[in-house]
Amino acid sequence: MLKISLFLIFTVAKVRAYEITGGSADTLIVAGERLELSCEIDGEYDFCSWSYSDDTWACLTNVNADGEELPCEDQERATITGTEGSCTLGLEDISLDDQGEFTCLVAKIEGTEVVKSVHLINVEVAMPAGVEFGGDIADVEDKWMLLEDEEVTFSCHGNGGTPAAEVLGFVGSDEGINEDEDAELDETMLEELENGDDDRLLDITKEFTF
Repeated sequence: MLKISLFLIFTVAKVRAYEITGGSADTLIVAGERLELSCEIDGEYDFCSWSYSDDTWACLTNVNADGEELPCEDQERATITGTEGSCTLGLEDISLDDQGEFTCLVAKIEGTEVVKSVHLINVEVAMPAGVEFGGDIADVEDKWMLLEDEEVTFSCHGNGGTPAAEVLGFVGSDEGINEDEDAELDETMLEELENGDDDRLLDITKEFTF
């Protein structure tokens, strides 16, 4: 009976020795910022790796480098840090080229086998859009002089953003926007197109009337 009990305890411990129990969720990050992703590990492991998009590049650390931030040989902007309970990837200066699927892999060598646990994270990169006026207002340097009771229209372009820019128009008495006091203008969506320089970006054009 004693032998059976010991065997059951050993089996349970072995199952828990290399399990990823959680980690970073799918992430939206602004271009230019530092990305940090982590996976939480329950128990002992021998090595951990982070890879990007079907192993385009990968970083590796092992149990002997506990707490050390190591450079990634395949990606000069990346580092990897393994501790007793986590494995963390850091990636500087995020760009649109970095969006996609990241994989955390934790493994333990059991005899001749390598037992693995995997955590997948999808990363999207946001790019702020540029703003440009169209119509008569585009030629105004300081103040736009209008006739009383005359209906006026102008267009506003949100160029090169992702996700697509939200373009809104307001009229107020002070500089800046006060959504509680300023009047929101009637709008018409004119077009939403892929950016001519990069089809991952969107150009939005709306027309406003007041």
